[in-house]
Amino acid sequence: LEAQMRSRTTQLFFIGALCWKLDVKVKTMQQLEKKCKESYGAPGFLSRYSFGLRYEIFKLHGSASGFRLYATDYPPSLPRHRVAVNEEILRARFCLCPSGTGWGMRVF
Repeated sequence: LEAQMRSRTTQLFFIGALCWKLDVKVKTMQQLEKKCKESYGAPGFLSRYSFGLRYEIFKLHGSASGFRLYATDYPPSLPRHRVAVNEEILRARFCLCPSGTGWGMRVF
């Protein structure tokens, strides 16, 4: 177990959209902030996507050492190569899996 934990070089891993609408991609942090604020203020349950948690964590820790936080609706955060999600999970000590629309099956 100790050797396995030493091989986990990523502290926290996340990949997914930060706010609704998932298909709307933005190129700057200012656009991302605007998208998320507008989304959260819109009517309907989908506007409450992740309860704003994904965006706040990304905003506060997106460039933190040891964190690999990939926002699929903010392409500048994505690596140039395809993300091998299974490998990333195995390399991480913790994986962030906050609710999206509330329909996901997550174990906490």
